Amino acid sequence: MTNPQIPPAQDPDNAPEIFAAGPTNCLVFGPMAMLTFTHIRHDSGDLFQGTQPAKTATIVRARIIMPTESLAELRGLIDTVLANADTPQVGASTSPGVH
Repeated sequence: MTNPQIPPAQDPDNAPEIFAAGPTNCLVFGPMAMLTFTHIRHDSGDLFQGTQPAKTATIVRARIIMPTESLAELRGLIDTVLANADTPQVGASTSPGVH
C-alpha cells in the first residue's frame, strides 16, 4: 500500500507555540492516545510577597489526542531527530500514570 500525497501544511488559526518543560504523560485508550505536556510554575502570590521558597505547581499546558498510528509516527520522528541531533541527549522528565 502506498501513502497518499500529503497536502502542504497550513496554520490558518495561528496555533500557539507552548513552552512545556515539565513532566509529560502518554495515555493510550483503545485506538487513541493522549499526550499531556506540563510546566512547573511558581506561585505568583509567593513571588510578589517574597516568600522563600515559593510554592510550585505542575500546570497542564497542552493535551493532544491522536490515533495510536500517529503516535507511532511521532515516535519514529523523535527517534530520527534524536539520532541526528548535535547536542548530547539528556534524560527526559516524565511521569507515569493516568489523569
